[in-house]
Amino acid sequence: MKIITKKHTITPYASKQFSYYFGNMKIGIFDIETLGLNSSYCPMILAGFMTFNNENQCTIVQYFAEKPEDEVEILKQLKLDFEKVDYIFTYNGKHFDIPFVEKRANIAHINDINTYIHNLDLYLVLNGHSEIKHIIKNLKQKSVEEYMGLADTRYDAISGAES
Repeated sequence: MKIITKKHTITPYASKQFSYYFGNMKIGIFDIETLGLNSSYCPMILAGFMTFNNENQCTIVQYFAEKPEDEVEILKQLKLDFEKVDYIFTYNGKHFDIPFVEKRANIAHINDINTYIHNLDLYLVLNGHSEIKHIIKNLKQKSVEEYMGLADTRYDAISGAES
């Protein structure tokens, strides 16, 4: 398994509402890439996890499967990452990423992975509580990024479909 870790100093987002709900929580941002949509036989090949510390620094870790058996190592790392945070932010994570990890962990006989942490799924927020779904063509992550002007800052070597 290949692990890439990067640290960045950031100015954290601050608002009364955000602080009220998340002020004392350790927050992570989580995403996966897979070789298909069916978790029964399609492996997870990449997981990304970002955490924050009190010195305005975020740490981004990416776990890449270089061979099939690396998926088990990724799942073990995710188990440790989930234990470090109180809350995660995902994009369609409640319906895809988390159930996918649960199924793959079950297949790998990793039964103690805690996926029952709080999850603010930004896709569900946009789909259920935002007019953006009536403004843009779809709620795919790239479409939302383009609408919000974030697409130019993304430097993917290959697309999720290509991976």
